Amino acid sequence: MKKTLRGFTLIELLVVIAIIAILAAILFPVFAQAKEAAKKTACLSNTKQIGLALMMYEQDFDDVVAPNTWFDANGRVYTWFELLLPYSKNKDIGVCPSADKSTLFTSDSPLGTKQAYVLNNFYWWDNRLSIFQQGSESSSTSIENLTGGVYCVDGGVWTAHGGDPWTPDEPKFQYQATLYPWAGIFNNLAAQPNVSPITIMTFQGAIIARHNAGTNAAFLDGHSKFVKVTELLKKKVETGTGYDLYTYFTKAVIQ
Repeated sequence: MKKTLRGFTLIELLVVIAIIAILAAILFPVFAQAKEAAKKTACLSNTKQIGLALMMYEQDFDDVVAPNTWFDANGRVYTWFELLLPYSKNKDIGVCPSADKSTLFTSDSPLGTKQAYVLNNFYWWDNRLSIFQQGSESSSTSIENLTGGVYCVDGGVWTAHGGDPWTPDEPKFQYQATLYPWAGIFNNLAAQPNVSPITIMTFQGAIIARHNAGTNAAFLDGHSKFVKVTELLKKKVETGTGYDLYTYFTKAVIQ
């Protein structure tokens, strides 16, 4: 008796393809979410290490918080992240795994570190934590609510003057655009989603919600956690001689 070999009919083949397509549509987003969750966890680990490095730095420098930027005797500029390197001992923790590698801030120092985290510059005027107040020192004891005060967050930094400005990956919230001090004015842009860089001599920064509408933050007491961007964007206005400060990235007291 002859055996009859029977293949798939066109309808059966189409049904199999449809089932595979449905399974792929269900599973691919799950895989993507799992991958992003792993990146979010790695990013949080980065900020935890930065926070611990900050604590060790303060222990060595009489509770003085690491400044935004520092010049050595030869005029070379080092970023706050590089000042913490002797304590963190890991250059790689400056980059969030979800960050666009083509838009990282690269330091001009001999270390040439890459960064995807930005400093909370609300403190730069009150407590002298920035390049604009070189030589000044600020003790962490002078800062209100260390537990709720943000030191740095996941974000992006760029310089608009002297080159083509670039925009960090979306979505972003710009928190500061400050003229050089000799320009006589300190000017901050309003924090609005998807703002474009201004084309004047500025330093600019952005909080970037790389992880489900939120960001990982290192706090001034050394701990780190995930926070929604909306928790950080709280308007605070200050006015003084020679400057008007409008900031939406405030002391950021997170409950």
